[in-house]
Amino acid sequence: MLAPWGRPWELLGLPQPHPAAIAIAAGIALAASGVLLLRAASPRAVAAAATADAAGALAVAAWWLVAHPGHGTRGTIVLAAIVASLVIQAVFDLMMLREPPAGERPGAA
Repeated sequence: MLAPWGRPWELLGLPQPHPAAIAIAAGIALAASGVLLLRAASPRAVAAAATADAAGALAVAAWWLVAHPGHGTRGTIVLAAIVASLVIQAVFDLMMLREPPAGERPGAA
């Protein structure tokens, strides 16, 4: 949503997206998918989230390694943090899929 303004991108050490409308549409789609995932809370939704997290981590890592978009140390740290957080989220999603539902756990009332 901050794509039209240059200052946030300078602070993060990343290039400003052009055209801004594509970045705004992607941000809206990301927010909408987060709301849908929160409301769905089914194993299928969690599997979709794990897939999206892993795909996002791969996409950002590929962009980072091929295009070197980070301007200096700050941009590199921001991109590394994004990749790491997406990988961690995908791992947590997979851990959630392996857990039995609350009613099926041993000792559950």
